[in-house]
Amino acid sequence: MPLFFMISGFLYANKRFALKFSDFLKLIKDKTFRLLVPFVFFALFWLLPLRISINYPNYQNKSVFEIIFFQILSLKDVGHLWFLPSLFLMFVLTFCIVKIWKKLSKGIFLFDILLVVILIGISYLSGYISNEFIRQTSYFYCFFMFGYFINIYNDIIEKIYIRGKYLVIILTVVLFVVANSFRPLIWIVNPLLFIVLLRELNFYFPLLDKISFNSFGIYLFYSPLCYITFTFAANIKPIFMFGINFLFFGTLSAILAILIRKIGLGVIIGEKKNTSNIDIFSNMKNNENKQKYHY
Repeated sequence: MPLFFMISGFLYANKRFALKFSDFLKLIKDKTFRLLVPFVFFALFWLLPLRISINYPNYQNKSVFEIIFFQILSLKDVGHLWFLPSLFLMFVLTFCIVKIWKKLSKGIFLFDILLVVILIGISYLSGYISNEFIRQTSYFYCFFMFGYFINIYNDIIEKIYIRGKYLVIILTVVLFVVANSFRPLIWIVNPLLFIVLLRELNFYFPLLDKISFNSFGIYLFYSPLCYITFTFAANIKPIFMFGINFLFFGTLSAILAILIRKIGLGVIIGEKKNTSNIDIFSNMKNNENKQKYHY
């Protein structure tokens, strides 16, 4: 999860530079369309029916009205979909914080370090927050900002990385292992891991691009399907559980995402217009020489 949030923060910084989100209202509109519309649709018309059909424990003895307003819309129990409103809130917070912080810091590097330290402190203390949604958002927000600042200071980071590439990789691996026993290291390990992956995973594989193009739709469809297996076949052998959950449901989720786009309902998976795979791959190829980073 930290890597997902860092990727989001990193890409947000790119869009800020491109002036796509220079207007606050436009940011709200774009992210509502991209994140909140899919959240509402899949919460009410996918997650909810599947959970009711398998007698989900937290829904028992509750009316549909109670479930919708006190479990889903209150963000008390929305399963995998919590990521979407959390990310929406992070985009809005970052727009406001960066705007204010730039005026206060006046471009001084140490002030940015201070902001990161404050956010790490909030993340560390988030365990004392009772509300699960606020707790998760508070915990992961520092990683979103890690991604943002890694982009902002990319030139400096790149120079350091080139000079000590193998030292950074070794340090990352060592700290990753030690972090299992000393949890505070995760706030150091995850940014280092992100930096290493950003520079070392530089390859092109057509199948991965196809999966990537449909990844958001797969994410939206996939997780609730696993409730079926865990309810009706919880004790099957691990190899069969893997085959059903990962291979079958993963493939089914991809097919559903493609079908949704094909029938012109891309709006429910956060797409403003239907774009074919060919168009996307063509644009990606054309932009490879223009962009420093290719995802």
